[in-house]
Amino acid sequence: MTVAAKHCRIARGGPLIGMLLAALAAIPASAAPLSLEDVIRAAQRGKGLALQQEDARVARAQGAAQRASGAFDWTVFVESGWERLYFPESVGGVLTTTLQTTDTWHTTAGVSRLFHNGISIQPGISIYDAPASTVGRTLGLTRTRPTLSLSIPLLKGSGRNNMAAANERSAQINYQGARLARDFAAQREIYDAVRTHWRCLATQAQAVILITVQQQTDADVATMRNSVKVGLTEPVVLDRTVASQAMQMVALGRAQVAEDACHRDLGLTLGTGGLPTAQGELPNPAGRRDSLAQLDEAALIETAFRNRKDLQALTRFQEAADETLAGARNGDRPQVNLMVDTTQAMVRLSMPIGGGVQQGQVNEALAGQSEARLKLQELQAQIRRDIGTALAGARQYAGFWETLNRSQSLLEGVVADAQKRQQNGTISAQDYHLAQDELGRVRPQLIEAQLQYASSLADLHLLLGTIPVGEGMPAADVARMLLVPPAVLLP
Repeated sequence: MTVAAKHCRIARGGPLIGMLLAALAAIPASAAPLSLEDVIRAAQRGKGLALQQEDARVARAQGAAQRASGAFDWTVFVESGWERLYFPESVGGVLTTTLQTTDTWHTTAGVSRLFHNGISIQPGISIYDAPASTVGRTLGLTRTRPTLSLSIPLLKGSGRNNMAAANERSAQINYQGARLARDFAAQREIYDAVRTHWRCLATQAQAVILITVQQQTDADVATMRNSVKVGLTEPVVLDRTVASQAMQMVALGRAQVAEDACHRDLGLTLGTGGLPTAQGELPNPAGRRDSLAQLDEAALIETAFRNRKDLQALTRFQEAADETLAGARNGDRPQVNLMVDTTQAMVRLSMPIGGGVQQGQVNEALAGQSEARLKLQELQAQIRRDIGTALAGARQYAGFWETLNRSQSLLEGVVADAQKRQQNGTISAQDYHLAQDELGRVRPQLIEAQLQYASSLADLHLLLGTIPVGEGMPAADVARMLLVPPAVLLP
């Protein structure tokens, strides 16, 4: 049963009361109430689907970074197979112009590695098995000898921006960005849970108020029926009250549905399922209106630009795109390398003809860089808009709450005075009930204004990146921070 239903104490009698009891009985039983700390603690455990998706993206980015770094690992290689050698034929110890061939088994073993500066090395040893010919007869071709195969880039900047090094830097930066995006998802997880908790508090309170109003109306209807029977009240007055009773019943039913839906949302948000209820208090806007009015929106935007994890993530993604583009452009340029071996030193010039692959890589990298830049600019523009909206909302609803709170205090005095006057017979029961109705209409509006203030407050915390996340962060500390404006907001 909902929290509002637990507060319901309705006298027996009347078809409308029976309908209300039947509706309340149909609502499933709620789980144990959850405080704000309970909700934050559950959100910190990271069971939400959005956070699980971010965890998967982090794992994928980490794997990509490991794969890119693997291009600079040492590699052991062995190649072995048949080879035919050509050398001059010797007749009587004199070399002739006739070529002689011999079949041999050639084996080469060694290690290789590419370094981040573009230098590659492949030291090893080469072995021939040619029993039919001596080393001298083959002019040293079958001699066991070491190999080096050293390649050094000569063009300035071409070494550091080799494709493998650029890809590794890009992958590492992407991994950093994925972790920052995950941190923002963790902040949003807490944000969603807290907002849902506060919405449940508001729906519960509003439902309790409507139940109280319904109880008063039901009692009035019962009293008026007796008055009509003895001729003290006109039937039309009873009809008007009964019509009001029906409308209040509908409003109460809607409030109960909203309360039940909120409890389901709270269970889904926390990954617990069921119908957990909320307990605690909404953030109090009392005294916040003046301090909120003194805030500098431009300073808040700068704070958001410094703190926002998702903005930092997009900045990293743009840096990664820049590195990818640098590597792609390097691959499209002519390459000049110094090739050094144990028996030779040569300069190698190579350049693509046609450049389909290289130009395609450049175009793809350019598009990725442009996309990353546009996403970053879009988020910056959205932050500017959202901070203005959230700040205006916090100011506006803090003012609404103060106005409605004063109205509630005044109407409470009016109702207390009307009750005395009705008991003294100076005003009619209908006038007294009208005063009660006015108070009953203000109270839900006051709760709604406080909820909207709380929602704007949560928006500001998320927009400014001031929701603390990380290992060992006590839920009680997070709760205390979220109940008041972010520290940077206070004058």
